[in-house]
Amino acid sequence: MGGSRRMDDGSFLFSFRIILALCSILLVWTNYRRHLRDYYVMATKQLLFVSTSSSLILDDGVVSPSFERPISYSLQRENTFQNTYNLYYRCGDRTPLHADMEHILNFTTFVDIDKKLLFMGDSVSVQNAQGFQEAARVNKTQRTVLRYSWGTHEGLFVAPTSRGGVVAGWRITDLLRSSRENKPLPNSGGGGWVKSDVNAILAYNYTLSNGTETHTLGSFDTIIYRIPHGWIKLRDVTRDAIHETVQLAHDLFGITNVIFLTLPFISNILTRDDLALLFETNAIIRDYASLYHNKTNNHHNGNTSIDGVQNVLVLDFGPFADSLTQWNARLLGFNASSIETSDYLFERLQCCPRRGFQRAIAQVCAEKVAHNAKDCPRNMFSLDGMHWCSETLNGRLNGGLACLLGCLYNSQSAQNVGTCEKHCNNKFMSLGDGLAAPSTRPDRGQRLDRTSNKGPYRWRKSRNKAY
Repeated sequence: MGGSRRMDDGSFLFSFRIILALCSILLVWTNYRRHLRDYYVMATKQLLFVSTSSSLILDDGVVSPSFERPISYSLQRENTFQNTYNLYYRCGDRTPLHADMEHILNFTTFVDIDKKLLFMGDSVSVQNAQGFQEAARVNKTQRTVLRYSWGTHEGLFVAPTSRGGVVAGWRITDLLRSSRENKPLPNSGGGGWVKSDVNAILAYNYTLSNGTETHTLGSFDTIIYRIPHGWIKLRDVTRDAIHETVQLAHDLFGITNVIFLTLPFISNILTRDDLALLFETNAIIRDYASLYHNKTNNHHNGNTSIDGVQNVLVLDFGPFADSLTQWNARLLGFNASSIETSDYLFERLQCCPRRGFQRAIAQVCAEKVAHNAKDCPRNMFSLDGMHWCSETLNGRLNGGLACLLGCLYNSQSAQNVGTCEKHCNNKFMSLGDGLAAPSTRPDRGQRLDRTSNKGPYRWRKSRNKAY
């Protein structure tokens, strides 16, 4: 009996020690999880997202890029965008964004890139280029303006990045067409350009960050084109015109990849016919890009692809901006259940009738005012019904562009460019399930046959231009 009691005592002591050890392990694991959670919360407050570029997240939220890949980017929580190079199109001290909008727009994109990029289009494209230069942290001391459009409005400018890439902007008021060579330059309409500007920018010399290597630009890798709607009519945006732009961009600048931005609603969309034509134009842009990628771009003259141009991608900025306008309309109290059927886009300010800037209240106002009111308190995403508030939207815009560039140049992404392109647009050009893009926009692969500028729509002189 005594031996049995001693055995029971030993078993109890052994079991007690096991339980104590398990409790100690549980306590250590709980503390570890708490510290891990605290670290994660701290890190996500500082760094919202790091791209799939194998970047390293440092304790202070700064991204150290992997130099094995041409493109890396990070999205840092809190908007620290300064509008460093954009001197004219600024929203400044306006009514702050609604809290829900602030939540999805309040971040800053930083880009590390070793590729040479050319932004081309009207003053909205110039604004985009200046914003991307800030995101890419170009060398300010080597930034050069080769031509001003008028006054100190930049028309042709270029700067190197810290990794040997280049970001340049070129102002033009049409698609890039051979027939526009030697026509009047901006701020004139007609899309004029001159070969001397081509030669000047390709001869641009810059020094790498190590201070010892000097390079001549020579050519560009990618052109990012914002079609200057406002200067040209939507019916002139045909597949043939787009194809000529891609061909000429390759011939003049040596580009191997193209990114087009789709077009948003702007103030000179005056009727439902105009709005329908805008959706059709964006479908043509998507269609051209999709079919080009699949090497089946068989429009009426039989062209399939251009030797040397590998991909044509789309940043779907149009539906993204339209969704912001629709969201703002709801916040102002408009019936904005559908961008296609509601009248909220056509309630306008009676502003600047001589120049025709009849801005949509739902797009530019922070408070609802009566139709034909002279003005309103302005919001923080649309500057004037044409330009955008870079302070607010450049996080999304630059993030989307950097993501698409990663699709083109980062080896893993390049294996399936189409899928990667869709991912980038879903990530950066969507507001989520609650506010999807217009339901009637045509699918990206839908075939449309606008190969000329003849169509069923009523036309008027374009009155709202991106200056």
